[in-house]
Amino acid sequence: MTGKILLVLRPADLAASTRGVVATLRTAGRLADRHVQIDATPAWVRADHTRIEQILTNVLVNAACYTSPGGHIHVRVSQEGQDAVVEVSDDGRGIAAEDFDRVFDLFFQGDASVDRSTGGLGIGLTLVQRLAALHGGGVTVVSEGEGKGATFTVRLPAIVAPQPDVTEADAAPGDRAQTILVVEDNTDARESLSVALTLEGYHVLEANDGPSALEIVKRERPPLAVLDIGLPRMDGYELARCIR
Repeated sequence: MTGKILLVLRPADLAASTRGVVATLRTAGRLADRHVQIDATPAWVRADHTRIEQILTNVLVNAACYTSPGGHIHVRVSQEGQDAVVEVSDDGRGIAAEDFDRVFDLFFQGDASVDRSTGGLGIGLTLVQRLAALHGGGVTVVSEGEGKGATFTVRLPAIVAPQPDVTEADAAPGDRAQTILVVEDNTDARESLSVALTLEGYHVLEANDGPSALEIVKRERPPLAVLDIGLPRMDGYELARCIR
């Protein structure tokens, strides 16, 4: 709120960041029962990767919260002139005309009937606006009214794509396509590790016991696996021997 965030700026491809964030939200179940379509072409910016992920996450979670199960969310990433653009459209509840001036206000919620567990506290879009401004950009919204969906558009200053000698450590989430199998019978531990790996750009497969893990290995042939030792039916040591 005070504008004292310290940004660590480096090249980032909004298309790769968007794919990574969508994958993470899917893994975490935040986009459950929503049909998400991504239309992304490379659009490079000089930005703080963590803050870009926060911008993308909050816009997408907002769309999911105000879109009913079975609804559609379309994400478009492109470069338009001097701007790198992320556009998130949904066919959800939309925004009433009298609420337009308050959409980005702190703690504002467009529909007071929204369950707090899904509607949030009304800080996400304020954060998006502040972080976009810190990057020299901005965010806008359009809606034809209640029940007609909404489109949020984030614009940031575009840069020329960097040379392809960027190190792996500098790569944005989604740049790496490596697949990892996570086998863990504790649901919270499995989901937490999967989210962490997805944030690093990996494609994560999950299993909660040895036999189901072996089926995934036979079908998907992942090059890497993280195995819990204390698994039901087949412990991690036996599972490792079977995989080998």
